[in-house]
Amino acid sequence: PNVDSVASIASVDCAAATTNGADCTVNDATGYSGATVKCDTSTGSGSYTIVAGSDIDGCSSTPACGTGASCHDVAAPGTGYTCKCNAGYTGTDVTDGAATCTEIQCAAITTIASTTTAGADSCSGGGVSTDPTCTFNCAASYEIASGATNPIACGIDGTWPTSPACVEKQCPAITTTASGTTAGVANSAPCPGGGAASSPTCAFICEAGYRLSASATITCGADGAWPSAPTCVDG
Repeated sequence: PNVDSVASIASVDCAAATTNGADCTVNDATGYSGATVKCDTSTGSGSYTIVAGSDIDGCSSTPACGTGASCHDVAAPGTGYTCKCNAGYTGTDVTDGAATCTEIQCAAITTIASTTTAGADSCSGGGVSTDPTCTFNCAASYEIASGATNPIACGIDGTWPTSPACVEKQCPAITTTASGTTAGVANSAPCPGGGAASSPTCAFICEAGYRLSASATITCGADGAWPSAPTCVDG
């Protein structure tokens, strides 16, 4: 047997294989190098079945596939190569020729920070191959929520993940009791603190026989921290 119209073998030397199932070798089979075949008389004289062979790599000549594309061998019994766009690029596959691929772009982010919405004013985005990132900030009295990712990185598909959120900074409660030179809050009016955006205040008093050395009232800052409390002096 020396013909195989199904497998598209170009030139076969299997003349010595006269027994069904006997091995024979193809030296220049299309898409193969040194393929091993078996005689198959059940389908008629001159037929055989490909068992093994080394695929001829269509990319071995390092063809130019163009920017953002790479070469992929066409598996035997096919021949040649296909240029395909890499991840991060879009375009149409091209057989035995260069592909035209367009890089996916990440959109710019220009959100303005406001209460719980994080802002970003210098995130220009750009091609995904540059690995764009974006760092967010919060308005005064707010901070990026604990555990949130910041900065965020644009995906290979050109999509940004969800932006981090902002939470209001909290001023802690003050429950100090006046004693000697230590000023405290009245038992009937403790200072609960609360969200820094509301600028919580706290009024202090001294125990009998003392007077305040400074203003009785302090105001929590936008950073959620209280300034130093006034002290008491003999009075």
